[in-house]
Amino acid sequence: MAARLAIGLVLVRILVPVSIDDAVRVYFAMWWFDHPSFSAQPFWPPGFFYVYGLACGLADDALIAPRLLTLGLALACGAVIALVPRVSPEIRFTAASWILFSPLSLVLGTVPLSESLYALTLLSGLVLLCRFLEDASPWSLIGSGTLYLFASMVRYEAWPMLVLYTVFACTRRPHGISPALAWALRAFPWAFVSIWMALLGALEADPALFVSSVRLDSYGPGDPFRALAHPLAWIVIVQLAASVASLAPAIGDAIGKRRLMKDLAWEAHLVVAIAFLTFAIFTRNVGSQYPIRVFFPVVVLASVPVARLVTGAVPARSRMRAGALVAGLLAVSGLAYAIALPAGHHRTEEEVARRVLSVYDAAVLSPGDHVLVDPVPPQSMSIWVYMNRPKTTHVDRRTEASYMDCNISDPPGWLPSTRLCVVRIESRAALLESMGWLKYDVVPPYSLYVRPPGAPAVGTCVTAPSKAVLTH
Repeated sequence: MAARLAIGLVLVRILVPVSIDDAVRVYFAMWWFDHPSFSAQPFWPPGFFYVYGLACGLADDALIAPRLLTLGLALACGAVIALVPRVSPEIRFTAASWILFSPLSLVLGTVPLSESLYALTLLSGLVLLCRFLEDASPWSLIGSGTLYLFASMVRYEAWPMLVLYTVFACTRRPHGISPALAWALRAFPWAFVSIWMALLGALEADPALFVSSVRLDSYGPGDPFRALAHPLAWIVIVQLAASVASLAPAIGDAIGKRRLMKDLAWEAHLVVAIAFLTFAIFTRNVGSQYPIRVFFPVVVLASVPVARLVTGAVPARSRMRAGALVAGLLAVSGLAYAIALPAGHHRTEEEVARRVLSVYDAAVLSPGDHVLVDPVPPQSMSIWVYMNRPKTTHVDRRTEASYMDCNISDPPGWLPSTRLCVVRIESRAALLESMGWLKYDVVPPYSLYVRPPGAPAVGTCVTAPSKAVLTH
């Protein structure tokens, strides 16, 4: 665990953004913190925003705090494996190493995407479900159901897992509670699915809007197989092959009735994860950037089956060494993969953020001056995150009148303090120039306009533009 923590802290500082979603998710999470609601937007389920919104909002940080939180969630995934019932310490050690040092885990355990939160929630729910299958405790079932419910609020991949939760929960009756309450505990994890689809139907006129969300992505669907073609990603292919191979002993035991159903919970979840992966790929419902992450749930859920396969193939006295060998090979290949990984998108927005911060450093802007960014999603949200000044940086409105327009009816209190606008829309640039704002810098396709002394603030109309001059 200490080795994984050390690697993770290094990656927190040096790993490049693997997709523009890294920034967009953080933006919506911090927006949710300032504007609490059931969800920040209709395409992604809201669980991510609750966790990251609280952490990043309280820390008032959009760059390091979400990465540190993601690292903590990734480390917790390895710790949860120590609680898996009815397996040997060697299996737990090998399974934890499989998760912690996987190349995908090194990346997705650093960048603020939702995979690590989903993996931790689902693994924790599965461990408690396995405990319920052992002790029939209603508390184990309540804990497991709550975690499956929250997993369904983090990623859509959890939805088919709810079927498995219900099926396995029906194999035993919880001790000390009525049959009606037992059935309620088996069914309540489906609550969010019902509420979410009802809300989408009522507000968006499409209860299955999430199915088309990838196709609505301006970047289009991704190609995970192209990502696997890179030599450094071949270790992921090895992990996927081992994941599939680990099912063979379980299938043989099930056919021969040598294992009870409760002992097949991990393999059943792995089968469903593979089926969902197959469906997502063949229906082209794969994220446009860093599409290889679609394989992560399969790798995570294969941890215990693969550990059983590895430890069963070596003598008992060598099983811990086998687990250490797995950890070492994955760590070396995974670290090389993570360090060599190119940025998942053009880094223009990062450069824009650096240029804006340099305006503060040059004392052209004072620390209390505000910045307004043109509403061109998702790029404008990236600029907001990379600037990492949540209290003084704002993304303009899209669905209502722009804050740059004349005589807006509901100006926010910070608007008169806006001294710099990041503009991409030509009509906005023309408006600012007509008001006497000066073009300070250009990072195509963006222009940075600064309000010199005497020029009017955005949101007002003037008849005579200011002629003040600003030296760059």
